[in-house]
Amino acid sequence: MQETNVEKSKYFQHTLSKLLVKPAPTKNFLPQALGSDRQ
Repeated sequence: MQETNVEKSKYFQHTLSKLLVKPAPTKNFLPQALGSDRQ
């Protein structure tokens, strides 16, 4: 089961990096959705 979590984590990070490459609106929305205020 732990392997599944690792796979999910990797997939999540991969999706995140993809989203971070998208235009500004998404870039602005992501940090808020994740609850991390890194401005």
